Amino acid sequence: MINIADLIIDTDEKKLTTSEYQKIANNAAAGIDYVLCGMKSIGSLMFWAAGNSDYDGQMVKVDMQNLGMLIEANAKFLERMLEVESSALYNLKEGNKDDNEQ
Repeated sequence: MINIADLIIDTDEKKLTTSEYQKIANNAAAGIDYVLCGMKSIGSLMFWAAGNSDYDGQMVKVDMQNLGMLIEANAKFLERMLEVESSALYNLKEGNKDDNEQ
C-alpha cells in the first residue's frame, strides 16, 4: 500500500534523482488505480443493495449524499495525482534531475 503523503508533493522547481521522479510517477499512477478499483467496488455494492427490501428510502438518501461527497473528494484527489504524475514524468523527460546523482 502506498503512503498518501508521498503522493501529494510538488516536484516543480525541485531537482530530484531519476529514481525519485520515477517513484513519484509510479505512486501517483498506483493511487489513481486504487481509487478507481474502490469506486468500481462501491458501484457493485450499490447495485446489490438496491435489491434488498430492508433498504429504505431514507437509508438510500443518506448513502447517496455520502457517496456524492466521496466521489467529489476522489475526483479532486485524482486530479492532483494526474498533476503529480505528469510533473514527475515531464521532469524525467527533460532531464531535470539532481546534478549530484550518481
